[in-house]
Amino acid sequence: MQISRHLYEIKTTPDIINVVNMSNIKVPGKFLFRIDTERIEAGGELSNTHLVHFVIGSLTVTPRYGSMLGGQRIHIGGPCILIDDYITIRYGENTETYDCVRENDFKVTCVTPMFYRTGDMKIELTIKHERGTSSKYVGVYSTSKAANEIKIGVWSDIFSIVPKTIEKSGELCNSWYSTDISLSLVPDDHIQACPCTVQQALFDTSRFHIDPMCNKFSSVDSNINCIYSGNAEHCVRLNTPGEAGFGRQCCYDNTGILMDANDPVGAGTLQRYHYLGDNDRNIPFLSNFYYDIVPHHECCLQRSTREININIVDNSCNKFLERRPASDCRRYQPPRPAFASGDPHMKTLDGLPYTFNGAGEFVLLQDIRKTFTTQVRLEQVEDKIGNKRPASVFTSLVAGTVNVTDVVEVQLNSIRVADVLINGNKIDFSDTNWLDLKGIKIRDENEVFLYNRGKLRMSFENIVRII
Repeated sequence: MQISRHLYEIKTTPDIINVVNMSNIKVPGKFLFRIDTERIEAGGELSNTHLVHFVIGSLTVTPRYGSMLGGQRIHIGGPCILIDDYITIRYGENTETYDCVRENDFKVTCVTPMFYRTGDMKIELTIKHERGTSSKYVGVYSTSKAANEIKIGVWSDIFSIVPKTIEKSGELCNSWYSTDISLSLVPDDHIQACPCTVQQALFDTSRFHIDPMCNKFSSVDSNINCIYSGNAEHCVRLNTPGEAGFGRQCCYDNTGILMDANDPVGAGTLQRYHYLGDNDRNIPFLSNFYYDIVPHHECCLQRSTREININIVDNSCNKFLERRPASDCRRYQPPRPAFASGDPHMKTLDGLPYTFNGAGEFVLLQDIRKTFTTQVRLEQVEDKIGNKRPASVFTSLVAGTVNVTDVVEVQLNSIRVADVLINGNKIDFSDTNWLDLKGIKIRDENEVFLYNRGKLRMSFENIVRII
Protein backbone atom coordinates (compact mmCIF):
# COMPACT_ATOMS: atom_id res chain seq x y z
CA MET A 1 0.00 0.00 0.00
CA GLN A 2 1.24 3.47 -0.87
CA ILE A 3 -0.27 6.66 0.52
CA SER A 4 0.52 10.00 -1.06
CA ARG A 5 -0.22 13.47 0.25
CA HIS A 6 -0.71 16.59 -1.82
CA LEU A 7 -2.16 20.03 -1.07
CA TYR A 8 -4.62 21.78 -3.37
CA GLU A 9 -5.38 25.47 -2.89
CA ILE A 10 -9.01 25.11 -4.04
CA LYS A 11 -10.53 25.93 -0.64
CA THR A 12 -14.27 26.49 -1.09
CA THR A 13 -14.24 27.00 -4.88
CA PRO A 14 -16.43 24.98 -7.26
CA ASP A 15 -13.29 22.98 -8.23
CA ILE A 16 -13.77 20.91 -5.08
CA ILE A 17 -16.05 18.55 -7.03
CA ASN A 18 -13.09 17.57 -9.24
CA VAL A 19 -10.70 16.72 -6.42
CA VAL A 20 -11.08 12.94 -6.86
CA ASN A 21 -9.44 13.31 -10.27
CA MET A 22 -6.68 15.68 -9.13
CA SER A 23 -4.27 13.16 -7.61
CA ASN A 24 -0.60 14.10 -7.93
CA ILE A 25 0.01 10.62 -9.37
CA LYS A 26 -2.77 11.10 -11.97
CA VAL A 27 -4.82 8.24 -10.52
CA PRO A 28 -8.29 8.84 -9.07
CA GLY A 29 -8.55 7.96 -5.39
CA LYS A 30 -10.36 8.54 -2.11
CA PHE A 31 -9.99 11.79 -0.21
CA LEU A 32 -10.80 12.97 3.29
CA PHE A 33 -11.83 16.58 3.74
CA ARG A 34 -11.48 18.79 6.80
CA ILE A 35 -14.15 21.49 6.56
CA ASP A 36 -13.73 23.56 9.76
CA THR A 37 -10.73 25.62 8.59
CA GLU A 38 -10.28 28.09 5.76
CA ARG A 39 -6.84 26.82 4.76
CA ILE A 40 -5.51 23.29 4.29
CA GLU A 41 -2.37 22.79 6.40
CA ALA A 42 0.54 20.39 5.96
CA GLY A 43 0.56 17.15 7.90
CA GLY A 44 3.49 14.84 8.60
CA GLU A 45 5.35 15.25 5.32
CA LEU A 46 8.96 14.01 5.44
CA SER A 47 12.36 14.89 4.04
CA ASN A 48 15.07 12.27 3.85
CA THR A 49 18.45 12.87 5.54
CA HIS A 50 20.57 9.71 5.27
CA LEU A 51 18.87 7.01 7.38
CA VAL A 52 16.73 9.36 9.49
CA HIS A 53 13.68 11.26 8.28
CA PHE A 54 12.73 14.60 9.84
CA VAL A 55 9.23 16.01 9.86
CA ILE A 56 8.15 19.11 7.93
CA GLY A 57 4.51 19.10 9.04
CA SER A 58 3.28 18.40 12.55
CA LEU A 59 1.74 15.63 14.59
CA THR A 60 -1.90 15.58 15.60
CA VAL A 61 -2.07 15.09 19.38
CA THR A 62 -5.39 14.28 21.10
CA PRO A 63 -6.04 15.41 23.76
CA ARG A 64 -3.67 18.33 23.31
CA TYR A 65 -3.66 19.22 27.04
CA GLY A 66 -3.32 17.20 30.26
CA SER A 67 -2.30 17.26 33.90
CA MET A 68 1.33 17.53 34.96
CA LEU A 69 0.72 14.51 37.19
CA GLY A 70 0.75 12.30 34.09
CA GLY A 71 -1.20 9.11 33.44
CA GLN A 72 -2.87 10.71 30.40
CA ARG A 73 -3.51 8.56 27.32
CA ILE A 74 -2.77 10.60 24.21
CA HIS A 75 -3.50 9.55 20.64
CA ILE A 76 -1.02 10.69 18.00
CA GLY A 77 -1.58 10.75 14.27
CA GLY A 78 0.21 12.05 11.18
CA PRO A 79 2.66 9.43 9.89
CA CYS A 80 1.92 5.98 8.55
CA ILE A 81 2.75 3.20 11.01
CA LEU A 82 3.53 -0.30 9.78
CA ILE A 83 2.70 -3.33 11.87
CA ASP A 84 6.37 -4.14 12.64
CA ASP A 85 7.37 -0.55 13.55
CA TYR A 86 8.76 0.19 17.02
CA ILE A 87 7.47 3.53 18.36
CA THR A 88 8.86 5.67 21.19
CA ILE A 89 8.16 9.21 22.39
CA ARG A 90 10.24 11.86 24.15
CA TYR A 91 8.77 14.85 26.01
CA GLY A 92 10.42 18.27 26.12
CA GLU A 93 14.08 18.37 27.14
CA ASN A 94 13.84 15.02 28.91
CA THR A 95 16.30 12.49 27.46
CA GLU A 96 14.22 9.51 28.59
CA THR A 97 11.98 7.85 26.00
CA TYR A 98 8.72 5.95 26.53
CA ASP A 99 7.19 3.16 24.47
CA CYS A 100 3.96 3.75 22.54
CA VAL A 101 1.44 1.28 21.13
CA ARG A 102 0.41 1.10 17.49
CA GLU A 103 -3.40 1.24 17.20
CA ASN A 104 -3.66 1.11 13.41
CA ASP A 105 -1.89 2.35 10.26
CA PHE A 106 -2.47 6.00 11.23
CA LYS A 107 -2.56 6.21 15.03
CA VAL A 108 -0.44 5.37 18.08
CA THR A 109 -1.30 5.65 21.78
CA CYS A 110 1.17 6.89 24.40
CA VAL A 111 0.82 7.46 28.16
CA THR A 112 2.31 10.62 29.65
CA PRO A 113 4.75 10.44 32.60
CA MET A 114 4.78 12.82 35.56
CA PHE A 115 6.08 16.26 34.61
CA TYR A 116 7.84 18.82 36.77
CA ARG A 117 6.94 21.76 34.57
CA THR A 118 3.87 23.18 32.89
CA GLY A 119 2.99 24.78 29.58
CA ASP A 120 3.80 23.78 26.01
CA MET A 121 6.57 21.31 25.32
CA LYS A 122 7.90 19.72 22.14
CA ILE A 123 7.29 16.01 21.78
CA GLU A 124 9.35 13.84 19.47
CA LEU A 125 7.89 10.62 18.11
CA THR A 126 10.43 8.14 16.74
CA ILE A 127 9.37 5.26 14.48
CA LYS A 128 12.02 2.58 13.93
CA HIS A 129 11.32 0.52 10.85
CA GLU A 130 12.10 -3.16 10.36
CA ARG A 131 14.51 -2.34 7.52
CA GLY A 132 16.78 -0.39 9.91
CA THR A 133 15.78 3.19 9.10
CA SER A 134 13.89 5.48 11.43
CA SER A 135 11.59 8.48 11.17
CA LYS A 136 11.28 11.32 13.67
CA TYR A 137 8.20 13.51 13.99
CA VAL A 138 7.63 16.52 16.21
CA GLY A 139 4.50 17.95 17.77
CA VAL A 140 3.34 19.91 20.81
CA TYR A 141 1.76 18.73 24.07
CA SER A 142 0.86 20.98 26.98
CA THR A 143 0.58 20.31 30.69
CA SER A 144 -1.89 22.48 32.54
CA LYS A 145 -1.20 24.65 35.56
CA ALA A 146 -4.75 24.06 36.79
CA ALA A 147 -5.65 20.42 36.38
CA ASN A 148 -9.38 20.82 36.87
CA GLU A 149 -9.57 23.11 33.83
CA ILE A 150 -8.82 20.11 31.60
CA LYS A 151 -11.86 18.42 30.13
CA ILE A 152 -10.04 15.13 29.62
CA GLY A 153 -7.65 13.74 32.20
CA VAL A 154 -6.76 10.99 34.65
CA TRP A 155 -5.51 12.93 37.69
CA SER A 156 -7.27 15.99 39.08
CA ASP A 157 -6.65 16.59 42.80
CA ILE A 158 -4.15 16.12 45.64
CA PHE A 159 -5.22 15.99 49.28
CA SER A 160 -3.47 16.43 52.59
CA ILE A 161 -3.59 13.47 55.00
CA VAL A 162 -5.47 14.49 58.15
CA PRO A 163 -3.60 13.68 61.41
CA LYS A 164 -5.55 11.54 63.87
CA THR A 165 -5.18 13.97 66.78
CA ILE A 166 -4.96 17.71 67.34
CA GLU A 167 -1.65 17.14 69.13
CA LYS A 168 -0.23 15.60 65.95
CA SER A 169 -1.39 18.65 63.97
CA GLY A 170 0.48 20.84 66.46
CA GLU A 171 3.64 18.77 66.08
CA LEU A 172 3.51 19.09 62.29
CA CYS A 173 2.92 22.83 62.55
CA ASN A 174 5.88 23.29 64.92
CA SER A 175 8.11 21.20 62.67
CA TRP A 176 7.21 23.36 59.66
CA TYR A 177 7.77 26.57 61.67
CA SER A 178 11.23 25.53 62.84
CA THR A 179 12.25 24.90 59.22
CA ASP A 180 10.62 27.97 57.68
CA ILE A 181 12.04 30.38 60.26
CA SER A 182 15.51 29.77 58.85
CA LEU A 183 14.34 31.13 55.47
CA SER A 184 13.81 34.75 54.48
CA LEU A 185 10.50 36.31 55.48
CA VAL A 186 7.93 36.74 52.73
CA PRO A 187 7.77 40.55 52.14
CA ASP A 188 4.20 41.85 52.17
CA ASP A 189 4.95 45.37 50.88
CA HIS A 190 6.63 44.13 47.68
CA ILE A 191 3.78 41.89 46.53
CA GLN A 192 0.63 43.10 44.72
CA ALA A 193 -2.16 43.84 47.23
CA CYS A 194 -5.56 42.11 47.04
CA PRO A 195 -8.75 43.62 45.57
CA CYS A 196 -11.07 44.75 48.38
CA THR A 197 -14.20 43.02 47.01
CA VAL A 198 -14.91 39.91 44.99
CA GLN A 199 -16.39 42.11 42.22
CA GLN A 200 -13.05 43.91 41.86
CA ALA A 201 -11.21 40.58 41.90
CA LEU A 202 -13.36 39.13 39.11
CA PHE A 203 -12.80 42.24 36.98
CA ASP A 204 -9.05 42.54 37.56
CA THR A 205 -8.05 39.48 35.52
CA SER A 206 -4.82 41.04 34.26
CA ARG A 207 -3.41 40.62 37.79
CA PHE A 208 -5.58 37.93 39.42
CA HIS A 209 -7.36 34.77 38.40
CA ILE A 210 -9.87 32.44 40.01
CA ASP A 211 -8.38 29.98 42.50
CA PRO A 212 -9.18 26.52 41.07
CA MET A 213 -9.23 25.09 44.61
CA CYS A 214 -11.80 27.55 45.98
CA ASN A 215 -14.32 29.48 43.91
CA LYS A 216 -18.07 30.02 43.82
CA PHE A 217 -18.27 28.89 40.20
CA SER A 218 -16.78 25.46 40.91
CA SER A 219 -18.63 22.38 39.71
CA VAL A 220 -16.82 20.04 42.12
CA ASP A 221 -18.36 18.58 45.27
CA SER A 222 -19.05 21.30 47.84
CA ASN A 223 -17.23 19.18 50.44
CA ILE A 224 -14.03 19.54 48.40
CA ASN A 225 -14.37 23.10 47.11
CA CYS A 226 -12.55 25.50 49.49
CA ILE A 227 -11.45 22.59 51.69
CA TYR A 228 -8.16 24.43 52.41
CA SER A 229 -9.67 27.92 52.72
CA GLY A 230 -11.77 27.66 55.88
CA ASN A 231 -15.06 29.54 55.65
CA ALA A 232 -14.12 31.46 52.50
CA GLU A 233 -16.70 31.64 49.71
CA HIS A 234 -14.35 32.55 46.85
CA CYS A 235 -10.59 33.05 46.36
CA VAL A 236 -8.29 34.42 43.68
CA ARG A 237 -4.52 34.17 43.16
CA LEU A 238 -1.85 36.35 41.61
CA ASN A 239 -1.32 35.72 37.91
CA THR A 240 2.46 36.07 38.06
CA PRO A 241 4.96 35.42 40.84
CA GLY A 242 6.11 38.40 42.87
CA GLU A 243 9.58 39.07 44.23
CA ALA A 244 11.65 35.86 44.57
CA GLY A 245 8.75 33.79 43.20
CA PHE A 246 6.32 34.56 46.04
CA GLY A 247 2.57 34.30 45.55
CA ARG A 248 -0.60 35.66 47.16
CA GLN A 249 -4.06 34.26 47.76
CA CYS A 250 -7.04 36.57 48.35
CA CYS A 251 -10.22 35.11 49.86
CA TYR A 252 -13.73 36.58 50.24
CA ASP A 253 -16.64 35.80 52.55
CA ASN A 254 -20.28 35.22 51.55
CA THR A 255 -20.86 39.01 51.37
CA GLY A 256 -18.03 39.48 48.87
CA ILE A 257 -15.70 41.31 51.29
CA LEU A 258 -11.99 40.47 51.56
CA MET A 259 -11.17 38.32 54.58
CA ASP A 260 -8.09 39.57 56.43
CA ALA A 261 -6.27 39.09 59.75
CA ASN A 262 -9.58 39.56 61.60
CA ASP A 263 -10.68 36.20 60.21
CA PRO A 264 -7.38 34.29 59.94
CA VAL A 265 -8.94 30.85 59.53
CA GLY A 266 -10.42 31.74 56.14
CA ALA A 267 -8.21 34.60 55.02
CA GLY A 268 -5.83 34.28 52.10
CA THR A 269 -2.15 34.83 52.80
CA LEU A 270 1.17 35.57 51.22
CA GLN A 271 2.78 32.37 49.98
CA ARG A 272 6.42 31.41 49.64
CA TYR A 273 5.85 29.55 46.38
CA HIS A 274 3.58 30.77 43.61
CA TYR A 275 1.36 27.82 42.77
CA LEU A 276 1.94 28.14 39.02
CA GLY A 277 5.69 27.64 39.44
CA ASP A 278 8.50 30.10 38.80
CA ASN A 279 11.91 28.40 38.69
CA ASP A 280 13.61 25.03 39.04
CA ARG A 281 13.07 25.06 42.83
CA ASN A 282 9.33 25.60 42.48
CA ILE A 283 7.40 22.64 41.09
CA PRO A 284 4.05 24.00 39.87
CA PHE A 285 1.25 23.38 42.39
CA LEU A 286 3.20 20.82 44.42
CA SER A 287 5.71 23.23 46.06
CA ASN A 288 2.92 25.63 46.98
CA PHE A 289 0.77 22.79 48.31
CA TYR A 290 3.53 21.36 50.49
CA TYR A 291 5.10 24.58 51.84
CA ASP A 292 2.05 26.89 52.01
CA ILE A 293 -1.30 25.08 51.80
CA VAL A 294 -0.56 22.10 54.07
CA PRO A 295 1.06 24.22 56.86
CA HIS A 296 -2.00 26.51 56.87
CA HIS A 297 -4.18 23.43 57.07
CA GLU A 298 -2.29 21.98 60.03
CA CYS A 299 -1.61 25.22 61.93
CA CYS A 300 -4.99 26.92 61.52
CA LEU A 301 -7.74 24.90 59.87
CA GLN A 302 -7.26 21.53 61.57
CA ARG A 303 -7.02 23.05 65.03
CA SER A 304 -9.95 25.43 64.65
CA THR A 305 -12.32 22.85 63.23
CA ARG A 306 -11.62 20.39 66.07
CA GLU A 307 -11.99 22.87 68.91
CA ILE A 308 -15.62 23.61 69.67
CA ASN A 309 -16.73 27.26 69.95
CA ILE A 310 -13.23 28.60 69.45
CA ASN A 311 -13.16 32.39 69.69
CA ILE A 312 -9.48 33.16 69.21
CA VAL A 313 -6.67 31.78 67.10
CA ASP A 314 -4.28 29.69 69.15
CA ASN A 315 -0.50 29.91 69.16
CA SER A 316 -0.07 27.55 66.20
CA CYS A 317 -2.06 29.74 63.84
CA ASN A 318 -0.22 32.83 65.09
CA LYS A 319 3.03 31.13 64.18
CA PHE A 320 1.75 30.49 60.68
CA LEU A 321 0.57 34.10 60.22
CA GLU A 322 3.95 35.34 61.43
CA ARG A 323 5.55 33.56 58.48
CA ARG A 324 2.66 34.02 56.02
CA PRO A 325 0.89 37.34 56.77
CA ALA A 326 -2.82 37.54 55.98
CA SER A 327 -3.63 39.43 52.76
CA ASP A 328 -5.21 42.89 52.82
CA CYS A 329 -6.21 45.57 50.28
CA ARG A 330 -4.64 48.74 51.72
CA ARG A 331 -2.43 49.35 48.66
CA TYR A 332 -4.84 48.10 45.99
CA GLN A 333 -5.55 50.31 42.94
CA PRO A 334 -8.35 49.12 40.61
CA PRO A 335 -7.66 48.98 36.84
CA ARG A 336 -9.14 51.51 34.39
CA PRO A 337 -11.67 50.26 31.80
CA ALA A 338 -11.68 51.12 28.08
CA PHE A 339 -13.47 49.53 25.13
CA ALA A 340 -13.77 49.31 21.36
CA SER A 341 -16.68 47.50 19.72
CA GLY A 342 -19.30 47.65 17.00
CA ASP A 343 -18.60 49.67 13.86
CA PRO A 344 -16.50 50.67 15.90
CA HIS A 345 -17.27 52.80 18.95
CA MET A 346 -14.42 53.44 21.37
CA LYS A 347 -13.75 54.79 24.83
CA THR A 348 -10.20 55.57 25.92
CA LEU A 349 -8.58 54.87 29.28
CA ASP A 350 -9.19 58.50 30.31
CA GLY A 351 -12.90 58.25 29.47
CA LEU A 352 -13.07 59.90 26.01
CA PRO A 353 -15.78 58.31 23.77
CA TYR A 354 -15.63 58.51 19.95
CA THR A 355 -16.43 56.62 16.74
CA PHE A 356 -13.90 55.72 14.03
CA ASN A 357 -14.92 54.23 10.66
CA GLY A 358 -11.54 53.90 8.99
CA ALA A 359 -10.23 50.81 7.20
CA GLY A 360 -6.71 49.47 7.52
CA GLU A 361 -4.35 48.32 10.27
CA PHE A 362 -3.95 50.51 13.35
CA VAL A 363 -2.34 50.59 16.80
CA LEU A 364 -5.23 50.35 19.26
CA LEU A 365 -3.25 50.43 22.52
CA GLN A 366 0.41 50.91 23.41
CA ASP A 367 2.19 51.60 26.70
CA ILE A 368 4.47 54.61 27.07
CA ARG A 369 7.58 52.44 26.75
CA LYS A 370 6.21 50.95 23.50
CA THR A 371 6.82 47.43 24.74
CA PHE A 372 3.18 46.26 24.95
CA THR A 373 1.19 46.82 21.76
CA THR A 374 -2.28 45.91 20.54
CA GLN A 375 -2.88 46.26 16.79
CA VAL A 376 -6.19 45.79 14.98
CA ARG A 377 -7.35 45.37 11.40
CA LEU A 378 -10.52 47.23 10.33
CA GLU A 379 -12.31 46.29 7.12
CA GLN A 380 -15.24 47.97 5.41
CA VAL A 381 -18.58 46.21 5.95
CA GLU A 382 -20.31 44.50 3.04
CA ASP A 383 -24.00 43.65 2.85
CA LYS A 384 -25.34 40.25 1.77
CA ILE A 385 -24.96 41.05 -1.94
CA GLY A 386 -21.44 42.47 -1.61
CA ASN A 387 -22.15 46.19 -1.59
CA LYS A 388 -19.82 48.33 0.55
CA ARG A 389 -21.47 50.03 3.51
CA PRO A 390 -20.31 53.24 5.28
CA ALA A 391 -18.96 51.42 8.36
CA SER A 392 -16.05 49.22 9.35
CA VAL A 393 -15.57 46.35 11.81
CA PHE A 394 -12.69 44.60 13.54
CA THR A 395 -11.57 41.50 11.64
CA SER A 396 -8.25 40.81 13.40
CA LEU A 397 -6.44 41.69 16.61
CA VAL A 398 -2.84 40.98 17.61
CA ALA A 399 -1.20 41.80 20.94
CA GLY A 400 1.94 41.07 22.92
CA THR A 401 4.87 42.44 24.88
CA VAL A 402 8.28 42.42 23.21
CA ASN A 403 10.52 39.61 24.56
CA VAL A 404 8.14 39.07 27.51
CA THR A 405 4.95 37.38 26.33
CA ASP A 406 3.81 35.20 23.49
CA VAL A 407 2.14 37.04 20.63
CA VAL A 408 -1.57 36.26 20.36
CA GLU A 409 -3.70 36.93 17.32
CA VAL A 410 -7.45 36.56 16.87
CA GLN A 411 -8.79 36.41 13.30
CA LEU A 412 -12.41 36.25 12.21
CA ASN A 413 -13.20 32.96 10.49
CA SER A 414 -16.11 32.68 8.07
CA ILE A 415 -16.73 29.10 9.18
CA ARG A 416 -16.29 28.99 12.97
CA VAL A 417 -16.38 32.58 14.30
CA ALA A 418 -12.65 33.05 14.96
CA ASP A 419 -9.21 31.47 15.01
CA VAL A 420 -6.64 32.05 17.76
CA LEU A 421 -2.95 31.97 16.83
CA ILE A 422 -0.05 31.96 19.28
CA ASN A 423 3.24 33.05 17.70
CA GLY A 424 1.67 32.29 14.33
CA ASN A 425 0.45 28.78 15.25
CA LYS A 426 -3.27 28.04 15.39
CA ILE A 427 -4.54 26.88 18.80
CA ASP A 428 -7.10 24.13 19.29
CA PHE A 429 -9.71 24.64 22.04
CA SER A 430 -11.34 21.21 21.67
CA ASP A 431 -9.76 19.79 24.86
CA THR A 432 -9.72 22.83 27.12
CA ASN A 433 -11.40 26.19 27.58
CA TRP A 434 -8.42 27.75 29.35
CA LEU A 435 -4.84 28.28 28.16
CA ASP A 436 -1.95 29.49 30.30
CA LEU A 437 0.77 30.69 27.94
CA LYS A 438 3.88 32.83 28.31
CA GLY A 439 2.58 35.99 29.96
CA ILE A 440 -0.97 35.42 28.67
CA LYS A 441 -4.07 33.62 29.91
CA ILE A 442 -6.85 32.86 27.43
CA ARG A 443 -10.30 31.65 28.43
CA ASP A 444 -12.95 30.50 25.96
CA GLU A 445 -16.06 31.61 27.84
CA ASN A 446 -19.36 29.92 26.94
CA GLU A 447 -17.44 27.75 24.43
CA VAL A 448 -17.11 30.29 21.61
CA PHE A 449 -15.57 27.82 19.18
CA LEU A 450 -18.16 25.13 19.84
CA TYR A 451 -21.38 27.13 19.81
CA ASN A 452 -20.27 30.22 17.84
CA ARG A 453 -21.20 32.60 20.65
CA GLY A 454 -19.94 33.93 23.95
CA LYS A 455 -16.66 35.66 24.82
CA LEU A 456 -12.97 35.05 24.40
CA ARG A 457 -11.10 36.60 27.33
CA MET A 458 -7.35 37.33 27.12
CA SER A 459 -5.37 38.59 30.11
CA PHE A 460 -1.85 39.91 29.67
CA GLU A 461 -0.28 39.53 33.07
CA ASN A 462 0.07 42.78 35.01
CA ILE A 463 -0.80 44.80 31.88
CA VAL A 464 -4.28 44.55 30.35
CA ARG A 465 -7.34 42.34 29.89
CA ILE A 466 -8.99 42.04 26.47
CA ILE A 467 -12.48 40.60 25.91
